[in-house]
Amino acid sequence: MKIVLPWLSEMVSVPSDAEKVAREISLRGFEVASVETRGLPAIDFEITANRPDCLNHLGIAREAATIWAHPLQQPETLVVPAPPSGTSAPLLEVRLEDEALCPRYCAQVFEVSIGPSPRWLAERLEAAGVRPISNVVDVTNYVMLEIGQPMHAFDLDRLDGKSLVIRRARPGERLTTLDGVDRALDSEMLVIADASRASAIGGVMGGGRSEIGSGTTRIALESACFHPASVRRTSKRLGLKTEASIRFERGGDIAAPPTGIGRAAALFRQIGAGQAVGGLIDRYPTPRANTRVALRSARIGRVLGMDVPRDDVVRILTALGFDVEPADLRVQRLARHSEAARGKRAVARGGAPIHRPAAGNQE
Repeated sequence: MKIVLPWLSEMVSVPSDAEKVAREISLRGFEVASVETRGLPAIDFEITANRPDCLNHLGIAREAATIWAHPLQQPETLVVPAPPSGTSAPLLEVRLEDEALCPRYCAQVFEVSIGPSPRWLAERLEAAGVRPISNVVDVTNYVMLEIGQPMHAFDLDRLDGKSLVIRRARPGERLTTLDGVDRALDSEMLVIADASRASAIGGVMGGGRSEIGSGTTRIALESACFHPASVRRTSKRLGLKTEASIRFERGGDIAAPPTGIGRAAALFRQIGAGQAVGGLIDRYPTPRANTRVALRSARIGRVLGMDVPRDDVVRILTALGFDVEPADLRVQRLARHSEAARGKRAVARGGAPIHRPAAGNQE
């Protein structure tokens, strides 16, 4: 993963010396493959499979924020709220038929003007190893490299029925992907289809029939979360590995799809490439609660072979984006919950609620 230093510096204050930045971050477990200083300085990090959160500039910026103890600046987003139901006919219909392989799917319609990207955006993509194509396609790649959320833009007027259906491929179904290869699909593969046929392979690559071009005026921008094993299996069967599949098969953040569209909307506005029409479409049938993890100081010591002061633990986890609740506060909450539960059980048995006497007041 190539991290472009000026891009990283927008999110967190780091030294201007690329070699120094590379050295300090490498000491935290990120192997450095190379440091490039010609043109925009960039550092190529080897990201291990268990750290998909760092396959982007924001993930590395979190690490840098803990190293240099500087605040993290989140990229600007612009989310257009959905209009009240029934106020107008939807510009795009989205139907999620396979929640198991796609637990969340977001889409947004944009009116766009296709053209070249501004120089600063194109230079950053080139420094990160991505070839600029057009402003709309470049924004989708920029968002992926910046916050880690792969995206895909469909030409809305080339989608039959102005619809996107997230389903498994049908027997004998085929798709010519963006690389010009005609591919045979099977029922274990997830596709993004329009009203009549597959238009993209979920989490892997889009199709040529709905590809945006110089005449595109409206797009349906996709931002989703796909099942990692499904993407990995499909990518392997088709012999097709992409920047998107690499990220999805390692596990994506289910909270990221709307953020991706919000970031793209802000960039479209910034570079004058387009504007959102209608509201965000968010198909999320079974919302997931945040996961709570108990972290014991003794366990940290056993795993690392060294003691880490409690204040440092809180500082590091907070800088990495975790909400940290001290154990003593949690114990107090659990005690209150337990006390309330005992009172409810007593009432249910027909007795009076249990009240503990105040300290020093014996009965």
